Amino acid sequence: LESMWENYLRGKKGKERYAVDARGRRLDEATAAGLIAGDRVTEPVAGYSLVLTLDADLQRIAERAVAPHPAAAVAVVEIATGKVLALVSKPSFDPNVMTGHLTKAEAKFLEDDPRKPFIDKALRVPYPPGSTFKFVTTIAALEDGQGREDEPIVCKGSYQVAGDRNLFDCTSSHGRLDLVGAIQHSCNVYFWSLAERVGLDRLAEVANEYGFGSRTGLGLNGDAPGRIPTRAWYEQRGRFMIGYTINGATGQGDVEVTVMQLAMAYAALANGGTLFVPQVVDRVVRADGATVIQYQPQVKNRIDTPPEILDLWKRGTYKVVNEPGGTAFGYATSDVVTIAGKTGTAQVAAKKAKKDQRQIRGWSPSADHAWFAGVAPADTPEVAIVVLIEHGGPGGKVAGPVAKAILEGWATKVRNRPHGTASGPLVGGAILGRVHQLVATWQLSQRAAAAPGPGPEDEP
Repeated sequence: LESMWENYLRGKKGKERYAVDARGRRLDEATAAGLIAGDRVTEPVAGYSLVLTLDADLQRIAERAVAPHPAAAVAVVEIATGKVLALVSKPSFDPNVMTGHLTKAEAKFLEDDPRKPFIDKALRVPYPPGSTFKFVTTIAALEDGQGREDEPIVCKGSYQVAGDRNLFDCTSSHGRLDLVGAIQHSCNVYFWSLAERVGLDRLAEVANEYGFGSRTGLGLNGDAPGRIPTRAWYEQRGRFMIGYTINGATGQGDVEVTVMQLAMAYAALANGGTLFVPQVVDRVVRADGATVIQYQPQVKNRIDTPPEILDLWKRGTYKVVNEPGGTAFGYATSDVVTIAGKTGTAQVAAKKAKKDQRQIRGWSPSADHAWFAGVAPADTPEVAIVVLIEHGGPGGKVAGPVAKAILEGWATKVRNRPHGTASGPLVGGAILGRVHQLVATWQLSQRAAAAPGPGPEDEP
């Protein structure tokens, strides 16, 4: 933020011109007046400040919620605007020790950390989303008439593609399910069957509509586009096989998304199909608090998913959290705020730790990623949340409780708080202390609070 808005933030230095004698002693005002032409004093100009959309209380709540986990990412956004309320990437680092005070040993310790603390896990790192991606398969099948809500499919615990000897194993033998039940129980067999009918390219079309495969537009810390493979993509790299479609249907294989992309997609599912560009800067203000620029929500795409399909997904994700058999039932179920969501347990390619790689307790590069993506309140959603616990294990069991803690904190401490209070949006500053946490109030140059801000020529 400081880098991107530097021209607004830096202000202008002041200057005082005075005369000295040969020994460097300052001359009196009367003598100096005859030696100095023009203005003797140029007043400093205070830089502007950034007021962020981030909420200080919610940011603290989110960071505390992921504290027990070695590596994680969280994004919480307003469904109606795309404003980012909390954003966490763990582990991180303290910028205060990065300005010449870091020893070689400390630098090596950070650089050798396999969890990559210098990389923003919410924006820059794409991950396989697992079952949180199943809404793409659901929409593609129902829009194309290749599936029905009441269609029963029997899950015997595995799935075999026609003409392929390989079996794809489900998480359980779920028996006879309709589509809402398949969402609730996260039955892979049901979605593999739908995907085989619609094809990989149709899945890619829906995924692209919801922002996957392209940058979110936030423009900070990498903002990776992720990857949504197509049939042509595979053919360019060898040959296409139907198994790639099966993997893609459940967010596996070569499908990769970022935490922020998934949060914006779930916000779009909840608001009727408006995909926003995530917004982290609310406005630019002068040192006296007057607003210079008020940023408005930006729409990236308007998606024409039929309301009845969005309603079906809403009912399915409600059952995920609030009814027995749901993959987050008991883990994200809350008496404080009703939550609807989808869990994901994303498999990763088996990796062995390098011989000299530092071992992190509770973190293994071969363990599954734990996901929870959802909204609250379930009946009239206001915020969307995505929690990723990197290599954390089962999504419902591991990521579900984190999402619950954050959303309960939002409901009790943030939701009904009047705007403009001390715990509201943060203020950006020229010297940002502990940028990675974004929980302090950052204030810019206060050298001349009443002076005008930077001129138009200083705008980026």
